Amino acid sequence: MATINSVLGPLDTSDLGFTLSHEHIMVASPGILQDYPELIGTDIIERVVD
Repeated sequence: MATINSVLGPLDTSDLGFTLSHEHIMVASPGILQDYPELIGTDIIERVVD
Protein backbone atom coordinates (compact mmCIF):
# COMPACT_ATOMS: atom_id res chain seq x y z
CA MET A 1 0.00 0.00 0.00
CA ALA A 2 1.15 3.57 -0.58
CA THR A 3 2.44 5.75 2.24
CA ILE A 4 2.60 9.47 2.90
CA ASN A 5 5.02 11.38 5.10
CA SER A 6 3.46 13.13 8.08
CA VAL A 7 4.88 15.05 11.01
CA LEU A 8 4.63 11.79 12.97
CA GLY A 9 6.41 9.75 10.32
CA PRO A 10 5.21 7.58 7.41
CA LEU A 11 1.52 6.64 7.36
CA ASP A 12 -0.22 4.03 5.27
CA THR A 13 -2.82 5.73 3.06
CA SER A 14 -5.43 3.16 4.07
CA ASP A 15 -5.22 4.52 7.64
CA LEU A 16 -6.13 8.08 6.63
CA GLY A 17 -9.85 7.80 5.96
CA PHE A 18 -11.50 10.87 4.42
CA THR A 19 -8.84 13.57 4.07
CA LEU A 20 -8.86 17.11 2.71
CA SER A 21 -5.56 17.56 0.93
CA HIS A 22 -5.53 21.36 1.11
CA GLU A 23 -7.20 23.14 4.02
CA HIS A 24 -6.86 26.74 5.21
CA ILE A 25 -7.57 27.36 8.87
CA MET A 26 -7.03 31.09 8.46
CA VAL A 27 -6.10 33.19 5.43
CA ALA A 28 -4.74 36.70 5.92
CA SER A 29 -3.42 38.08 2.65
CA PRO A 30 -1.39 41.31 2.68
CA GLY A 31 -3.69 44.32 2.98
CA ILE A 32 -6.76 42.42 4.20
CA LEU A 33 -6.22 43.34 7.85
CA GLN A 34 -5.69 47.00 6.95
CA ASP A 35 -8.68 47.20 4.59
CA TYR A 36 -11.13 45.00 6.52
CA PRO A 37 -10.15 44.98 10.22
CA GLU A 38 -13.64 43.79 11.19
CA LEU A 39 -13.15 40.57 9.23
CA ILE A 40 -9.75 39.55 10.55
CA GLY A 41 -9.05 41.26 13.85
CA THR A 42 -6.02 40.50 15.98
CA ASP A 43 -8.27 38.77 18.54
CA ILE A 44 -9.33 36.26 15.87
CA ILE A 45 -5.73 35.68 14.77
CA GLU A 46 -4.67 35.09 18.40
CA ARG A 47 -7.45 32.50 18.87
CA VAL A 48 -6.49 30.67 15.66
CA VAL A 49 -2.81 30.57 16.64
CA ASP A 50 -3.61 29.24 20.12
